[in-house]
Amino acid sequence: MSALIATRPSPAERLADLAVQALIDEADLSPKPGLVDRRGSGAHSDLHLGLMHASAQSLWPAFAAMADAARAEGEVSLQTAVVLSHDEAATIVARNHAMMVESQKGELHVPLPDNYLFLTESDPIHVQYEGKVVRGVISEAVVMDGEQRYKVIRDRQSIHTMDVQGIPPAPVTKPPSSVVGPTLLEVLDIPIVRDSDDALGAYIAVSGVMPAWQGAMVELSMDGGETYIESHTVRADTIMGTLVSALGDHPAEFPDEVNSCQVNVPTPYAVLEGSDLRGMMNRRNLALIGDELVNFAEADEVSEGVWEISHFLRGRRGTETQVHSVGERFVMLSGAIFVPAELVMLDRPVTVRATSLGTDNETIVTLTFTGESQVERMPAYLQARRDGSNVVASWQGVGRIGGGTHVAMGQHFAGYRVTLTDGTTTQAHDTAESEFTGSLSAFSGQVTVSVQQRNNLTGLGPAIEVTI
Repeated sequence: MSALIATRPSPAERLADLAVQALIDEADLSPKPGLVDRRGSGAHSDLHLGLMHASAQSLWPAFAAMADAARAEGEVSLQTAVVLSHDEAATIVARNHAMMVESQKGELHVPLPDNYLFLTESDPIHVQYEGKVVRGVISEAVVMDGEQRYKVIRDRQSIHTMDVQGIPPAPVTKPPSSVVGPTLLEVLDIPIVRDSDDALGAYIAVSGVMPAWQGAMVELSMDGGETYIESHTVRADTIMGTLVSALGDHPAEFPDEVNSCQVNVPTPYAVLEGSDLRGMMNRRNLALIGDELVNFAEADEVSEGVWEISHFLRGRRGTETQVHSVGERFVMLSGAIFVPAELVMLDRPVTVRATSLGTDNETIVTLTFTGESQVERMPAYLQARRDGSNVVASWQGVGRIGGGTHVAMGQHFAGYRVTLTDGTTTQAHDTAESEFTGSLSAFSGQVTVSVQQRNNLTGLGPAIEVTI
């Protein structure tokens, strides 16, 4: 067995040469007053330049031995951060795998004399083995008197020249923020949107602006926030925002296919979906814009968080149709919860505080509570005529619960108020029927007949009137 190698000084020999030459250069440096240099011995009567050179030369074997000892101890392991492309990383993995396959063929042990001291770990060599030239890499070198023992791992040149196309890594997805953030709060003093909510109260809508938001503690106060008397934990994330373009007015009697508006929705991951007329008639996409309840059929995201909505049913639940300006509120009613109120709160300022769960981030809203959930609707189809000295009137009551052909009055409905006036004399009559006959003997000239629905909690609703 023999190694095919080049003849050159070993690393230890080169280091020894450099160390000796450095000592000689230091001795030759001139002038050095008081020291040995090319001019003389200076203050040293027992030294001269030739002796200094000989002394340096005598240290060569010691320098070489120290270099050999250091090399025999092996390499020092260092950790260094390296940035690789996916192709480079794949190539390294493929090369390591190929080297591992070659190493399974077994190690070779090669003894060589001292004139091969320049060989060190990781050097590639070729050896004659079983009649073949085998390429290998030195994995271990042991220095002994008179010879070196090398452990060689089999290798292939193609391993070090291969290129592999890697798969690009998946895009790095940042972890969601752990910041909870504030709570968006809307207190909706509006007509009820579900029959089960037929009580005095208001809807509360809350939403977060950060993905880590988990809900809010909602509290009520009657003294401007000095003390809070009720609390509710609300986890429903209501889709809400504000108008970024105006919405024109349109009659409630037929669908609004003319107007559209854009709304900014900061609710994380919020999606507005489309519907059709049947869906809208069944409360799909019921929303509050300003103080008007509407349904919408079309919703398109025109930019991130900004939606254009159109094809409306306007003035739902008896709310008034009107023009809506930029900045007015937009709230989807599907996520709002109904919070009952006490009668003492009626027509008084109520403060509502929403605190994001797990934080002290507070949002506070104060409004005068008018009890719209129990305000009666305006009667319909009022007819009145004179019958001699009497007035005969009839109308149709409008219920607050149910829908379609199944409509009913609410639990606090108390009948009707019929008012007669000629501008000077006024009479009021309460009745439980949807018709009325009364005397006009106290009136002169034209008489205005108005009818209102009464509620035990909130009193009279809006009036419908005719003049006879």
